[in-house]
Amino acid sequence: MAVFWAAILDRINGVSISLQKKTIELRTAVDLLKSLLDFLISQRDLFDDYETKANEKTDTQYSDENQRERKRKRHHDDGSAEEVVLRGQEKLKVDTYLPVLDMLFTELSRRLEAYREINDLFGFLTDFSTKSDAEIRQACTKFKDHYFEDIEPEFIDEMVQYKYFILQLDDAGQKNMPAEESYKLIIGNMAQSTFPNVMTALQIYRSLMITNATGYRSITPFQNKSAEGTPGRQLKGHKNFPLGTIQREFPFGLQTT
Repeated sequence: MAVFWAAILDRINGVSISLQKKTIELRTAVDLLKSLLDFLISQRDLFDDYETKANEKTDTQYSDENQRERKRKRHHDDGSAEEVVLRGQEKLKVDTYLPVLDMLFTELSRRLEAYREINDLFGFLTDFSTKSDAEIRQACTKFKDHYFEDIEPEFIDEMVQYKYFILQLDDAGQKNMPAEESYKLIIGNMAQSTFPNVMTALQIYRSLMITNATGYRSITPFQNKSAEGTPGRQLKGHKNFPLGTIQREFPFGLQTT
């Protein structure tokens, strides 16, 4: 399992480091998490490969292969089916390997859904240049209703005009535009008075934290809390683990309210 965990934690750590970058876009975060989820799914059929790699490092024998089979006392309502007893390789795969992947998949899917929900609300602020006017108006209406205390009704028309404003600029149209770049572009062109609500929407978007956990705090499953009186154990080589705390709760989460 050490070979398996090394591969899994390496991929989790790589995504975690990317998620902690200040300039990462929400859509990129969604794509990274989805790719990690697909990677985990692909591991289900690789148990034999990991076992082969482990045996190349050390000749491992399963301790229960030569144990005497224990007969369980049968009851009258047990039925006639034969009891299945797993040993060695199959036992490790069924009782440990696959459940670990299932747990990782379940928890990561839950967090990915939170990111997708937020991306559905804010995504148009970065890919508006590829959307039709009707799509922009629909997205703006949803956003305005959600942030009705901050966004004025004029936001919808502002955003449509802002798309055409961007399309007139060299190398700015027909692509996703990062919120930071879009915000600076409005200021640089002194268009704040033309797009005040767009500016407000971008400020709200830029205030989102893709992850709210960084560095040492995020390795909670792999170290003991000092408050409990036991020195913590740091996992070497993996210092950035907002995705590594799949135990009870992830340390990051996005809310829509």
